[in-house]
Amino acid sequence: CGLEIISGRHFPDDWQGDLITCDFRGHRVCRFKLKEDGSTFASREMTEVIKSNHPAFRPIDVKMGPDGALYIADWYNPIIQHGEVDFRDPRRDHTHGRIWRVTAKGRDLVKPPKLVDATVPELLEALKAPEQWTRQQAKRVLKERSARKGADVNQLLGALEDFLEKTQDEHTRLEVLWVYRALGSFHKKELDNIAFKGTQFASPAATRIMSELTSPYGRGGLTDLVRHDNPRVRLEAVRGLSADGRAESAQFALDALDKPMDRTLDYALWLTVRELEPYWLPAFQKGELTFGGDAKKLAFALNAIGNKDTVKPVLALIDGGKVPKENLQGLYLLLSQIGGPEELAKVVGYVGGDSGITVAKRGELLQAVEDAIRTRKVLPPKKVASLEALSTDKAAAVRHPAMRIVGLWKLNDLRIVVETLATTKATIPADERGAALEALALFNDADAKKTISKMCDAEHSDDVCRVAIIALASIDLPAAVDHAGRYVAYIKKADPELTDLFAAIINRKGGPAALAKAIEGKKFQSADVAKLGLKALRASNQPADDLIAALTKAGSLDAPRKPPTDAEVKALALDAIKLGDAARGEAVYRRKDLQCLACHAYGGAGGQVGPDMTSIGASAQVDYLVDSLLLPHKAIKEGFDVTRVVTTDDKVLQGVKVREANGLLVLRTAEDKEITIPVKDIAERAKSTKSLMPEGITDQLTKQDFADLVRFMSELGKVGGNYAPSKARVVRRWQVIDPTTANLNLFRRARVSAAAEADNVFAWSPAYSKVSGDLPLAEQPKFTVWNDTAPQTVLRFQLDVTTAGAAKLKFNSVAGLTVYVGTAPVEPKLETLLDLKTGVQTVTILIDRSKREKEDVRVELEDVEKSPARVAVVGGK
Repeated sequence: CGLEIISGRHFPDDWQGDLITCDFRGHRVCRFKLKEDGSTFASREMTEVIKSNHPAFRPIDVKMGPDGALYIADWYNPIIQHGEVDFRDPRRDHTHGRIWRVTAKGRDLVKPPKLVDATVPELLEALKAPEQWTRQQAKRVLKERSARKGADVNQLLGALEDFLEKTQDEHTRLEVLWVYRALGSFHKKELDNIAFKGTQFASPAATRIMSELTSPYGRGGLTDLVRHDNPRVRLEAVRGLSADGRAESAQFALDALDKPMDRTLDYALWLTVRELEPYWLPAFQKGELTFGGDAKKLAFALNAIGNKDTVKPVLALIDGGKVPKENLQGLYLLLSQIGGPEELAKVVGYVGGDSGITVAKRGELLQAVEDAIRTRKVLPPKKVASLEALSTDKAAAVRHPAMRIVGLWKLNDLRIVVETLATTKATIPADERGAALEALALFNDADAKKTISKMCDAEHSDDVCRVAIIALASIDLPAAVDHAGRYVAYIKKADPELTDLFAAIINRKGGPAALAKAIEGKKFQSADVAKLGLKALRASNQPADDLIAALTKAGSLDAPRKPPTDAEVKALALDAIKLGDAARGEAVYRRKDLQCLACHAYGGAGGQVGPDMTSIGASAQVDYLVDSLLLPHKAIKEGFDVTRVVTTDDKVLQGVKVREANGLLVLRTAEDKEITIPVKDIAERAKSTKSLMPEGITDQLTKQDFADLVRFMSELGKVGGNYAPSKARVVRRWQVIDPTTANLNLFRRARVSAAAEADNVFAWSPAYSKVSGDLPLAEQPKFTVWNDTAPQTVLRFQLDVTTAGAAKLKFNSVAGLTVYVGTAPVEPKLETLLDLKTGVQTVTILIDRSKREKEDVRVELEDVEKSPARVAVVGGK
């Protein structure tokens, strides 16, 4: 907005002393007044005042000063993500930087209060002032007077008592409670009244006051407030208990788990439990603290601290037989994280026993055991029951980690199981043989090297050779490189899986140079083999000019392109502006072969490897976008710089650093997966000068495709445009069932609605809505279960419900839809009312494509009036 808008003729006289805010994105001015109950409301919106095309339109900050005037800081500029916006961007403000005071014509300013020499009654009356500055200074003067030599604090407290009895306004009464707190006292009755029965704004503040009291009253109040209906009150109570150094305080804080949780509350409780560890943990280990026998609370507490000294109490709880079955999974997961050899054996035994848990949960537990062995180097136990049976389990999610555990622990009595599957002449899926070969490689002895090396010979099928070379690379790189050099030269079909072979060698120390020598002088049967090798090399971001040259020559490819000149960048930017089409560009951006959405989110949906693209067009110049696509390493956004490590076993790993704590480094890889590396296993570590985004990713695009893509990105986030951010809570992140043979066989053995069942074993792929929020149905796979049935598409999304209650889903059309929330069918309507329970709820949609062939799918979440529900659409990848 412009300064001429903020003038006396636009702000009526009765606005004096109110809070005025300008929302430059929504183009409105709002006035806020304090209601009698202490809450606020917007009393007027002047949308006609501000016009986005006004020549003086500028984003500003408006605050009310203690004199009742409006103070305007006009130094802001409309750039988001300053770090990636060029300094020559015309939107950067080089001329402003002033503070303006704006008053109404013909009206005096609010007179400064005379507080220094004011009487106590006058100071107390100042607590009613609408100006926050006046109230703050009045409290400050009262505090200073109480600290004077000879001051009668009791007399002042008596005056506060009298004033409190005559005051009805909740906000003023809360100000009085803060004065009590400043004087080192409190008013029990009024503090209880506001904390337990006050408005949603005042209750959390009163709880904060209570949390600062060290008296038994304060602690007692907080133990009840952790179960308050207001989540902000629960948050204050949970954090307040962290300062109470008693063992039972942790138990009281964990009572918050009996109410709906959200991410903020979860973190606050985690922090409180950790800070109280010196008090509750010894009591728990002695059996003096039991958390009420609630396994959910125990699991939360022990997960928060991850202390290995808690193993015995956890075992006692599991073996006691008093834990509900639904809580056992969490305790066994915890045991795998903190336990030693015998405890991990117990987890394996539970998975292999008659526990009745789902395949997904069995696989989760075995994966946790595998992670514990890899990261904590847990030695093998004396005996592992059930592992032989688990290594031949019918479910791959169970069988594969079980085989890897056999290899990690080097269990020679079970080696024959792994070796038989790895070397069988029968035709089995490549991933199955690969898992067995990986397990065999983990034995890392001469026999394993010899056996796997034989599987790399040309007498075996291409798939067998490929997975064998990948396994061999982890234990004998020179031999694997030798086999790989011959393999890539004679192979005729370049399947995408070949990228994994190149990556297995490239991501080993010295691998790129060794592979370059192995393929020197060779000619590939297929140029695509070389292209896949270059793709794997680009993804690794390792400097390997010799390998690039060798692959280019062996594949008879054109020489790698040179970096664009400044003139070429300007020309491409101009083409995007003049010739680019944003709608076509969005289609290019969504192409699976470019993997844009796998790394970059929009509106919270998509990968987290790179920066969110929601407002990139509002913050970056067109030539910057061209540079970023062609030269992703030229300017790396802060927070997305790459850490490259070499482990003690010569693995080369890299990714964006997520965190480093407790001797573990966590990186997010280019595949958007988090990997955990023990710090003690790192031989080398350095900051990479390259981005995780590989160079050459746009080489496959035509000139027009590139112009369209840049034009689309330049429009993203621009206010008022077709690709502006939306406040609507639309579903953007979906999952879809692909028509693979395995999925079709599952449907034929069950029914299509089985996709809505919990822990279903279908393979789901990610799908994302367009910027508009519409999911293009024509892009989604469809399948026919039987020849005489209608084609189907199966989609799902998740809702995160932190407070149960009614919520509404708005569909753009319900033609051909069958909807399930969890496993319960719901009649689809344009506005579908749902009664949601807490937790992550999955909504599955079956689409009869004979009734809905091309119409896009759009689903929007809306609140229901007077419903207590707190629901969010789950984003991410």
